[in-house]
Amino acid sequence: MKIQTTIFATFVTAAIAKNIYKPPKLSDIQIRELEELTKRQIMDQEFLEQQLFRATSQQLVIPEGMEVTTTVHNSLLTTYINNHPDLSIFSMYVRDVMSIALRIDNPKQSTLIFAPRNSAVEQLSAKPWEFPRKVDENNVSTDQEIDETIASNIASFVESHIVTDVLDFSPLAGADAVALGIVEVKTINGKALRLKNVADGGFQVSSAGTDWKFVDIQEIQLVENGVILIIPQLLVMP
Repeated sequence: MKIQTTIFATFVTAAIAKNIYKPPKLSDIQIRELEELTKRQIMDQEFLEQQLFRATSQQLVIPEGMEVTTTVHNSLLTTYINNHPDLSIFSMYVRDVMSIALRIDNPKQSTLIFAPRNSAVEQLSAKPWEFPRKVDENNVSTDQEIDETIASNIASFVESHIVTDVLDFSPLAGADAVALGIVEVKTINGKALRLKNVADGGFQVSSAGTDWKFVDIQEIQLVENGVILIIPQLLVMP
């Protein structure tokens, strides 16, 4: 609405100058009412914009001097990760978790995904469905119990890479960001992650599941309902 209001005002100004458009005469009360309506419309739009990962698009995704590749896509999270050839393994597991699959296909729900590349998953000593709970460790589990354990493990793996909270990334911006800027966030299943700015203009992430070892965020992709941060390692380990 803010953009539309600006465009309309620009059009009216130009039209008056060319004698194309003659605005109707308004009373002082009508003018004040119109000004108040425009102000409320702008405030409403600004509030909505702030709810999509507060400050993400300004401070995490495209801060000044950032050297990590950032691309904007007119698509949903589900479309992007399902069509990215180097995220095919992770996207397969995402599709197995119905709540997450539905969420990232919903244009009204915003999500931040730390998406590990295929090579990161392939290097694991155990498959994502095999941890953290052992699958039929003593060969006594029923088929249903095995299925439930596998489903639980897959959900844990996927959710450990998903953030749904509204976030404040302001510590990652500004002159002191490289020295002091670390933001701690929680994944959807409550695991702690830390994000920090690095000297070359990029960003890194670490997790308790990797002993807080920081890894580079190699790509940042902005889509209609969230952000994908592509990483070379997992945020959980067997």
